[in-house]
Amino acid sequence: MKVNLQEVQQLKAKFNAMLLDESVLTYSDKQAMQEVFNIEHYLLSNAKYDASFQIGMLKELVKDCSTQIAEHLKPFLASL
Repeated sequence: MKVNLQEVQQLKAKFNAMLLDESVLTYSDKQAMQEVFNIEHYLLSNAKYDASFQIGMLKELVKDCSTQIAEHLKPFLASL
C-alpha cells in the first residue's frame, strides 16, 4: 500500500474547507480528518511511511462518517 502525499494534501484541503462549518461534522468525521492530517504529517517527515495504521483506521471510520466526508474518503481509500 503506497500513500501519495499529493493525494493526501488534496483530501486535507477539502476537509479544511469543511471545517469552516464544524456544526455539521460528526465525531467520526473529525476523527477521520485527524487521521488524514496525521498521514500528511508522517509523510512529510518520512517519505517511505506507508500509513497502514491510519489507513486501517480510516477504513473503519468511513462506515460512521457523514455522507459529505465519506464521499471524499471512499475514492481515496479505493485508490490504495
